[in-house]
Amino acid sequence: MAWGVWRHYLLTPYSAIVSSTHGDSGMDSPFTRALRSMEKKELMNKKIDKSQLFCLLWFLVLVGVLVGYYEFRRIPQSVIANTKNSTTASTPVMEKDGHNPSEEAKPDHHHESSDTPSTGDTRTIQLSPQAIANLGIQTMEVTTRTIARVVEVPGIIKLPPQRMTGVSPRISGRVEEILVKPGDRVEEGQKLAILRSLEIENLHVELDEATNRLKALEESLTLRREVLQRAIGTELEKNRIELISASNKVRLAKQNMERAKDLSDKILPAKEIQQRESEYAVALGELEGVKKKLRLLGLSDKEIDRLSSHTDGKSAMEVLSLSPKELARKFTPLESNEALNELLNQEAEYRSLQVEIEGKKQRLEVLGHHPHPGTPAKDEAVIALTSPLRGTVISVDATLGVIAEPGKVLFQVVDPSMVYVEGDVPVENVALFKQGQEVRVRVAGYPEEVFQGKVNYVSDVADPAKRAIHILAEVANPDRKLRPETFVTLVVVVEKAGEALAVPKASILTEGVERYVFVKNGTALVKQSVVTGISDDQYVEIKDGLFPGDVVVTKGVYELSTASAAKAAPVGAEGHAHTH
Repeated sequence: MAWGVWRHYLLTPYSAIVSSTHGDSGMDSPFTRALRSMEKKELMNKKIDKSQLFCLLWFLVLVGVLVGYYEFRRIPQSVIANTKNSTTASTPVMEKDGHNPSEEAKPDHHHESSDTPSTGDTRTIQLSPQAIANLGIQTMEVTTRTIARVVEVPGIIKLPPQRMTGVSPRISGRVEEILVKPGDRVEEGQKLAILRSLEIENLHVELDEATNRLKALEESLTLRREVLQRAIGTELEKNRIELISASNKVRLAKQNMERAKDLSDKILPAKEIQQRESEYAVALGELEGVKKKLRLLGLSDKEIDRLSSHTDGKSAMEVLSLSPKELARKFTPLESNEALNELLNQEAEYRSLQVEIEGKKQRLEVLGHHPHPGTPAKDEAVIALTSPLRGTVISVDATLGVIAEPGKVLFQVVDPSMVYVEGDVPVENVALFKQGQEVRVRVAGYPEEVFQGKVNYVSDVADPAKRAIHILAEVANPDRKLRPETFVTLVVVVEKAGEALAVPKASILTEGVERYVFVKNGTALVKQSVVTGISDDQYVEIKDGLFPGDVVVTKGVYELSTASAAKAAPVGAEGHAHTH
């Protein structure tokens, strides 16, 4: 680097001396005039010997060193940095017409530092920190990055169906309160409006009446069961006594018959034995008659045997282990038929009321309302419309005092924290796209921002009219900057390329055939020519002109380009530059 600078300035005096022989008066320092005078004299006289020529050459070298040192002290640091980039580049870049842009990048070393662009060096702009801040200039360090192969297609933002909802009442009601307005953020379950429903109020009145009738009927049933239980118990005990008596008669007759048979050969005649057998048969007939009666009343043989065998003081109901209702169904004495029928009728009415009450409760639950025992019906008639999701209210179509019918959408709530971006790609390129690929979305309203997402769907069917395949990307939108139905640029990363030294695309400017960036060196901003390579939607490969660690301007390049062009252009001319 030092040799390149010294070579430039050491040769400057010599060039001035040579040019002076052709009449160039561009350098008027005392040293130059003296040398010009001496040279003319020596050339005119033609009498210079070798020793004088040797001294003259040493004198010229000494003058060149002094002038070079003097000029070097006046070189700004920004020019030295620019000279470094020019002298250390691997190979000079030649355009097709043989023009070398790097030579144009040599700065004019005669400028002064100030808060505004200097007027001497057309490729260097000197700005104060305050001026840099005012212009909004941003920079980035040059580093190695991955350049991707991308495909850009027009896209449109869509809201996923599961992230939008309309809120409507399930039952007609008068709007009494509206609790939100368009633009309000709401949470899931938050109240949006209060309605009062006449139908719900009537349902609660009917439910209360049915509940009261059920309670009254339940009290009547309890009383009738007690009466019937006593009647059944009395009749059952009577039949149990008959059963036990008949069983005892059979047992006694059997014992008498067996004793008579044992004594027939000794004491008793045959006629008496026959009488004992006849008594036994009669006792069996009476017992069977009682059992038959009990069978007709609904008792099984096991229950009958249990009644006849238990004589430990337990009641018949306790022996049979039956509830009053079960006993009433099994054992109905003739004198209790009317009471039983009344009981059964009341039980049927009771069950009917239970079904009616349960139906009204289910109807209220379907309508999104849960009854609260003890609450007046007019207070129960209040309906709260709530939001089914967390999001933003985008429309309100409700009016105070107006009856809202079922199905009418009163509120619309959306959750745009995640959106879809839809686009169409040519069928010829369909092999490049697949689910899960990275996408980048750009929208005109936020030119400095890039929204990241992934391909969520690639259609299996082509659109014959467009000759295109429909793709859908899912993009996170936490700040809600992506608005549904907005047109965007959808960039799909179809392939990752290799690593390369790269700068942001926005930092590259083009002027004619030259491409350049602004390199920051302290407060100096130097216009540096570069040779570019491959690029994607974000970065451009730098093949020559920059080194890793250099700091380039990424925002504010237009302002710097305008200032640089104004310095370089003659009066009345305008410079022009555009991005890569």
